[in-house]
Amino acid sequence: MRSALATISVLAAALSFGARAEASPLRCGDVIDQDVTLSADLHCASGESALTVTRSGVRIDLNGHTISGTSRSDGIDVIDARDVSIVGPGRIEGFRAGVYAVRTQRLALSTIEFDNLDTGALLIHSGSVDL
Repeated sequence: MRSALATISVLAAALSFGARAEASPLRCGDVIDQDVTLSADLHCASGESALTVTRSGVRIDLNGHTISGTSRSDGIDVIDARDVSIVGPGRIEGFRAGVYAVRTQRLALSTIEFDNLDTGALLIHSGSVDL
């Protein structure tokens, strides 16, 4: 009996360990503190930045999608972070800055189309940027 219970417990633990909740779709204004992959286009008309990265080591995969907004805001803000990657294919359009980085080190931007922006990437007190 003990052996059967132990086997059931191990199987239940293995099944729950392998299962993971589906991530919620990203919304305008979300703060990103872990790796994310866009599952749909993100249209932000509210005047706030589409996404804000606040943690080092984060990777945003545009996954072929577009982040669009208004000239009153930025596409992706990266604030006080290191080793952040924003990768495409994908597009950022319509914002003041596609990517706005402040006090950011080792920022990598890859395979992104920037369109209809005041500037593609605005870097303030940031270094080691790979475009």
